[in-house]
Formats: sequence, C-alpha cells, structure tokens
Amino acid sequence: MTDKYRTPAPKIIKGGVSCSAENMQPHDHNLFQTFPVMWLDFTQHYTTFASLLKWTDTAQGILFPVKQVPEIHHMWAGNAVMRSNRVRVLLPHEEYREWKQVTVWPHLQHVGTTSWVCGFRITNEAGDKVMAVVETTMVFTDETFTLSKPIQNHNREHMMQMIDTSKIGLGRPEFSENDDTASSIDPWEYSTVVRITDCDALNHINNAQYALLAEETRLYSASMGKYGNDPLCNLPACEISIAYIGQAHPFQKMDVVTFSRAEESENQTTHYRTNFSVGGQIVCKSTVTVIKTSHQKISPSL
Repeated sequence: MTDKYRTPAPKIIKGGVSCSAENMQPHDHNLFQTFPVMWLDFTQHYTTFASLLKWTDTAQGILFPVKQVPEIHHMWAGNAVMRSNRVRVLLPHEEYREWKQVTVWPHLQHVGTTSWVCGFRITNEAGDKVMAVVETTMVFTDETFTLSKPIQNHNREHMMQMIDTSKIGLGRPEFSENDDTASSIDPWEYSTVVRITDCDALNHINNAQYALLAEETRLYSASMGKYGNDPLCNLPACEISIAYIGQAHPFQKMDVVTFSRAEESENQTTHYRTNFSVGGQIVCKSTVTVIKTSHQKISPSL
C-alpha cells in the first residue's frame, strides 16, 4: 500500500484560489497544493530528496478527489503500490534553503494497463521558480499487494483524459543488472538495523525515507574513504532514482552495498549506487547523482 505522509494543514488550491475538494476537477491541470517548510526539511542539502517525496506523495491525492472519481480515489488510496521515484533538483541548495513554503503541482504523465506515472513540479509559494521535478510510478495491485491488476477500462479511459502532455518527463529509473556488481571501485558492504523511526503505520520503511538512507549511505561511505579519490562524493546531489522492490520491517538486519561509477561526459558526473537487502533479497535500489555544474534555472512550464 502506498505511504501517505501528512503535513500540517496544507492548502489545496485551484487557479490561485483556495477551494474545497468537492469543487475540484480531477483533470484540471492548474491544481496545486502548498506545504509549510519545516526547518529540518531543507536545513541540509541531504534532507531535500526525502522532503520532496513526502510532499509529492500527499499531493498526488488531489488528482483523484473522492467525490468526483471515487473508484480511482479508492484504487490509489487502497490498492496502489509505489514502484519507483525519480527526483531532479534544479536549484542550488542555498537558493531554497530559507523557503518557508513550497507549492507542488501534480499531473498525470502516463497511464498503462496496470500502472500510471505522476509528475510533479515543486516551486516557491508564488509558483514562479521551479526548484525540482519528481516522477512517481504507481502500480494497481490485488488485495495481497504482490500481483499487479489491470485498471478497469472506464477508469483507465478517464485517467487517460487527465494526462498533461505539455510537461517534460524524466523517465522511469532504470537499474542495469550488471550495475549490481560492476563498478570502477570495489563495492563496499556493511550491515545495519532497520530503524523503527524510519517506518510508518504500515510497519515498513516509508518510501520517502529511502531517499534519506541513500544520502546517508553516500555520505557515510565518503567519510570512510570507500569511494576512493572522488572529488564529488560530499557535494550536494542533483538527482536520485529509487526502485522499491520489497519491504523492510523494524529491527530487521539490513545489508547495504554501495559503489560509485564516474560518467565520461563534458560535466564531471558521478553516480552513487546503493542496494538495500533484507534476508538476502534486495528490497530497494537507489542511485544518487552528483554533477559538478548541475543546477540550472528553468522555466516553470517544465
């Protein structure tokens, strides 16, 4: 079941005017939701990804208001599983660190037979400065949350009408099987214990928390010199990709494997890959990307 991360009293907005959920149109491309930024959300660059994922997970719900599309709402709230997240930060940390509110603009990017992709733009409160874009892949499942299930035709047709083709997509995260072992430096492995404080009411690590764990792993490994002579390993990251494969529960032993892979390109780029495993099975894969000249200001239309 997808994780719902609630923040204090977010405002649901349509076209710049506060409105009640029953008055919203589910295919309205102008829907957005504002959230207060708490001090810990942006105080350090490595907390940014997790904060963004908490807000976007919540904001997805305004696309499917229960009074307008009850079946789609209950599909999302009851039997949808998050399969992946991809986040790209477009501003340097010092430009958004002191923000007091963010505005999240959700839209449907793609609808498949059993899944859909939601895209999000995260801006300042006024909506005129884009700090990040996020893409989330959701899968409709049966009651066991283990087998995918086709979206009913009439619901799928309605969702197809909601797609906003004007937005540029990031693309679903891809993790090559060869990347599980291949790297320019030998992978570093260590074990830890699943913290109960990283788990939610569903008794497993919250999806957003994996972004924190990935950053914690990168910076911890860097402090131990496990990425070799890498000049980028401590710098703020511009992108993260996460694939959710299984579940990790409180106090289970978790094995962590991490390595870096430098990319041959004009810009100095390094990808920091981490696999999280429980009982010998990978439950999550992540890649954190650092580019030496990564953050570029873009138009809010992205």
